[in-house]
Amino acid sequence: MAYAATYRFNLYSNFTLYLRDPDNGDEIAQVDRRAFYGGKVSYRVIHHLGPVTLDSTIGGDGRSDDIHGELWETLQRRPLRPVRSHNVEQTLVGAYVNEEIRPARWIRAAVGGRVDLLSFVVDNQLANSDPTVSPTGTGTGSGAAHQISPKANLTVTPLDRPSAHLDLFVNYGHGFHSNDVRGAFAQPAVTPLTRAIGKEVGARTRILGRWDLAAALWQLDLDNETVWSGDEGTTAVSAATHRQGIELDTRFEVAPWLAADLEVTFTQSKFRDTSRNSPLNGGGLALAPRQTWAGGLSGRHPIGSGLARGGLRFYGIGDRPATDDGALIAPGFTQVDLHLGLRYRRFDVALDIENLFNGRFRAAQFATISRLHGEPSMGAPVPAGFGCGKNARLANAPDGTPANGTFQGCEDISFTPAYPLTVRLMATLYLDW
Repeated sequence: MAYAATYRFNLYSNFTLYLRDPDNGDEIAQVDRRAFYGGKVSYRVIHHLGPVTLDSTIGGDGRSDDIHGELWETLQRRPLRPVRSHNVEQTLVGAYVNEEIRPARWIRAAVGGRVDLLSFVVDNQLANSDPTVSPTGTGTGSGAAHQISPKANLTVTPLDRPSAHLDLFVNYGHGFHSNDVRGAFAQPAVTPLTRAIGKEVGARTRILGRWDLAAALWQLDLDNETVWSGDEGTTAVSAATHRQGIELDTRFEVAPWLAADLEVTFTQSKFRDTSRNSPLNGGGLALAPRQTWAGGLSGRHPIGSGLARGGLRFYGIGDRPATDDGALIAPGFTQVDLHLGLRYRRFDVALDIENLFNGRFRAAQFATISRLHGEPSMGAPVPAGFGCGKNARLANAPDGTPANGTFQGCEDISFTPAYPLTVRLMATLYLDW
């Protein structure tokens, strides 16, 4: 498979209001001009050596991006001054192998791995005016990084009957996430590819041919975390983190045409450097989910020569800290959606109702520091009796130290409200060619 694409992207936003520029405001424009292309190939073969089945897969993939990115300070979408401008060329190629071994019907194992190589060239069009680099840095250069990611898993089936089935499994593997390659030439430099190590152990069973149950315990370690930076409208790199949790899910066939399901997760997260964890929130990471849930009813039923379908679904997330110290909380929510549809020969009609009960909640949210027009100037003494408002607080200095009575903005929750009750009606006609 091969692909190629190009796009042009402009995004205007203002997360900090009048924090940096009390006269014009802090509106920014993010510009991305990008062309990318890539492909992937794989080969699979199955061998039988007596009672042992070997399922072998090898493959590779690659992608190249030619990027021009800019960040501007703007006023009513008119450019004021450039903050950064880069040309970036980056290519990521990888090769992988996976060998699944099944010596008996009740046991199977797999081992494999992949190697990824990232090469990049960064050209800073503004030389030393880029605020992400030190005065002695150029923000320009070339480099490369690689990751080797092994994996292994084992599944044992001690029970395999028509009325009951049980799998026990354990998984282990390495992976990675990528960081902005421009950070490789910042001070301090950022690793372009960040290692992740995951572990999982669990069980899944099917009872009476209609009830599925599964549970898993897992851990995930990241060598660094990406966090939101409201000043720049993008993410920045933070410290190494550790997550662990449990996932539970079940599905029950109420009738041959109707099923109910539920999935819940519970997660603990913290920095691996324990000195960074705040006892106020149990050491949780900002915006890291602690509880999530999803489920509902779904069905498909023939009606004459047609097929009716429907679903009543819900999903949600619990309260979680919006800051690492837990002083600000991002409230959770639950949304309920309804879907109805009917397919008859070449015709299909569908009705979607999102946010069925017209709930009011924050669909996306994060903590950021901002300043309203008319509030004290940055660095000025905080007037007696001044407050930032409900559920907000005075911010520390930019380096994280206490502000010592001087105004450094207000830290509060910025959010995107959820869409209200939304009704969508769709009709489709299928044609034979």
